[in-house]
Amino acid sequence: MCRLGVICSFVVISFFFTDVGHSLKTTTIKADPIKITPQKLILTFQNQLLKTMKKADTTKVLDRFEDLKPYVENTFHTRIMAQMVLGRYWEKTNTEEKRAFVKSFLRYNTAFLAALLSSYDGQIFKFKGVTSGPQGTIIVKTQLIDLEGTQVKISYILKDFENDWRAIDVILDNGISELKMRKSEYRAILSTYGISFLIRTLNEKVNNLLNIE
Repeated sequence: MCRLGVICSFVVISFFFTDVGHSLKTTTIKADPIKITPQKLILTFQNQLLKTMKKADTTKVLDRFEDLKPYVENTFHTRIMAQMVLGRYWEKTNTEEKRAFVKSFLRYNTAFLAALLSSYDGQIFKFKGVTSGPQGTIIVKTQLIDLEGTQVKISYILKDFENDWRAIDVILDNGISELKMRKSEYRAILSTYGISFLIRTLNEKVNNLLNIE
């Protein structure tokens, strides 16, 4: 899918809404003082992706990681994503393990994105509209278009967490779900080695992606 795969490989995150709905009831998010609309949240995130790509030739992967981290953290509900990845193992972990995994999960997602955004080939994002989704969610529809005119539909599913909009799902027009693949990979590790090993594995992957010795 040419260079469109650079961004798509990160943003393809798909949850089962029944599981998400259960998770939302058990998670409290501190609201920001000023409410940001779903559209503005996603467009700000996509603008940062483009900025990062445009200066990739003159920046190191670690620099891109530091630039992207606050945007990834502020756009996505990382704790819900981490909880969905662990599934039933989430309830079996203690508070410190959960905190450590959420941190590692965020760092890995950001490092993976920073490593992929290594060049710019004229891609643009196009806003396509906002619609209502299931269970009180909002869907922000966008497209990623390259110089050849190839288009990929990217729909962000957002939920309002006490006056704080966060993305909890991202769906492409081809339906690929990277989160489902990660769930399978992570749970295989969990069933054999446990949460501590998974956290160490993610941290090692981050170090490799960021070229940290």
